[in-house]
Amino acid sequence: MKYLMLLPPAIFCTIGLMMALQMVPPNSTTGFRTGRTLSNEAVWYAVNANVGWSLVLSGLVSTAVIWRVFALDLNLSVKCLVATATLVGSAILAVIVGTMS
Repeated sequence: MKYLMLLPPAIFCTIGLMMALQMVPPNSTTGFRTGRTLSNEAVWYAVNANVGWSLVLSGLVSTAVIWRVFALDLNLSVKCLVATATLVGSAILAVIVGTMS
């Protein structure tokens, strides 16, 4: 179960790194898509770089928290609840960074 819960942070890190390194061009399916980012390519890359780095950081922090929580002597449902809350918090952080960029 622990390794299954580590899959979303790995996806966060992978997608975030691609966005941070400006490998994702403006499109309508992937990236931080708003009217402002889609209308200006320079804004797209700047905002997505910020969001990408926050996703990478969130993924790494989530990995550490999930790893530590699963090492504790807790009920499996509590471990999964804490892991899920960590992942949701990480995603919310990335959205906040995007809206502030």
